[in-house]
Amino acid sequence: MQRKTDFADVPLLGASFAGNGLVAIRRRDGRLQTNISHYITNHSPDGFNIGYSGSGPADLSLNVLEQFLRYKRYNGDRTEAGEVRGGSCFRLAWWAHQRFKEQFIAKSNREVRVTIREIDTWLRKFMDENPQCYEYGPVWE
Repeated sequence: MQRKTDFADVPLLGASFAGNGLVAIRRRDGRLQTNISHYITNHSPDGFNIGYSGSGPADLSLNVLEQFLRYKRYNGDRTEAGEVRGGSCFRLAWWAHQRFKEQFIAKSNREVRVTIREIDTWLRKFMDENPQCYEYGPVWE
């Protein structure tokens, strides 16, 4: 599936994920700029978005969690194409992304910032509340 390339796929200069966590800013012209790589297109062929509970925010959430788990060198199970178009993702990212979207991505239409520490804390709590997630792989360091 071909997806539209848009401004959301252009990284923010100087806002690395490792140093900043998620940064997503809506510019005055309405376009979204973020520092998240677009590894997976599952919900929205039009790219990332923020400020509501739709497909663009769902894809941003999925990719934030995927990028976080890669950053932490997580070694959990992956889910293959069929559930995820355009490749595979960590099963934990898949399981948690809709809740992450509601907690962080859908709440602001202008700017979303979530630090690495906040993502780490939130995802550990999510796993504790959903113990089946521990079957997907061990907790990262």
